[in-house]
Amino acid sequence: MSYSDELEERLGVNYFINGLEEQFDKSEYSGGAKNPQNTLRKLKLFLYREWDEWRPSSKGTIIDSTDCLSLVTIVHLLAARKGVETIIVRPKNITRYFHALLSYEDNGNDDIFKLSGRYRNYDCLPMGVDQVERRIRYTRPVVNLVNTLRFGNNITPPYQ
Repeated sequence: MSYSDELEERLGVNYFINGLEEQFDKSEYSGGAKNPQNTLRKLKLFLYREWDEWRPSSKGTIIDSTDCLSLVTIVHLLAARKGVETIIVRPKNITRYFHALLSYEDNGNDDIFKLSGRYRNYDCLPMGVDQVERRIRYTRPVVNLVNTLRFGNNITPPYQ
C-alpha cells in the first residue's frame, strides 16, 4: 500500500477526497498541468479560491480544520490521485510545530512546495503516516478552538 493510500485509509477521508476530486475536475483549475509543481499550484489555487464550495463537505472529517497540516494533507491526497507523488514533511525547527510542507521530485531533484506561510527555506524531515495522523489528531482541536474564538462560526480561508 502506498503512502497516500495508507494515509487516506487511516484518516478515513476517502468519501471526502472523492467528492473533492470531482469538484476539482469540474473546476477551471483542472487540466493543463505540465509538471508536478504546476499540478500542486493548481490544487492550491483550487483550495483557496473555491473555499466556500468544498469547505462544507469537510465537516465531520478529521481534516476539517484550517491548519497548515490539514491543507497539506488534502493537497497530498489529491495530488496522488493526479499522478504526483509527494511526501508530507515538517521543518526541523520545533517552533514550527504546526507547519507542514510537501516534498516532491521533479526532474530528479527533490523540491519543497509550501501551501502557506512565508517564503523561507526550511530544513525538513519527512513525516510517516503515523506521525501525520497523530499530529492531525492533536492539533485539530487546538486550531478549531482558536478559530472559533477568533471568528465564531464564520471561518474564512486562511491567509486571505
